Amino acid sequence: LLVKWKGQNSEPRQLAISCKSNIQVTGSGLPSDFVNPAWKLFQGTSPFQRERDCMALVQRGSNQNFFPVWNDLKSWSADGNTQTTVAKINSSNKHKKIYDSVKKPKGKKANFSDKDVIDLIRHLEVIPLDFQLTPSNSASSSLAHCRDILQDSTDKTANDLWGKLVSKANNKRIVGGALQLPELWKELVKNFSLNNHPD
Repeated sequence: LLVKWKGQNSEPRQLAISCKSNIQVTGSGLPSDFVNPAWKLFQGTSPFQRERDCMALVQRGSNQNFFPVWNDLKSWSADGNTQTTVAKINSSNKHKKIYDSVKKPKGKKANFSDKDVIDLIRHLEVIPLDFQLTPSNSASSSLAHCRDILQDSTDKTANDLWGKLVSKANNKRIVGGALQLPELWKELVKNFSLNNHPD
């Protein structure tokens, strides 16, 4: 899945998403079948721009041995200070293990520098969702967002809107093609009264 939008100064941005129906990450790190393509994309040329574009692994469910450590790595990498970040990572085996899953993925013989690894981590997101579980925090959050944009914010209307969005996404998943946001708004306002798109 590729999401495109315009950022500040109308600069084109992209988010490449890999969606999986099970838990992919562990206390040992990210799976190599995600990291290796991420490196290929990150080191490639246009259309992916490593200075501004990002990649995401979306998985079903969470892993408590992974996410607290990964959040530390993301936080430490944010300022781009390689020396300080590596020093923090090397002081903890659990952090180094997950860091090494990015630096030394299975099947990849290239020797990546710490600077490149930290740059890649800054552009990687791991997103746990639980739509297929009961109860589902992801579903509840999505319905809350639907209520926020509806003039009629009843549960029934929010469920109808969410169902419409899921149906549109599922159709595109099956047949392929792009889903343009302006076109989606035009279709939605035929059946729903939206706060910021009255007509």
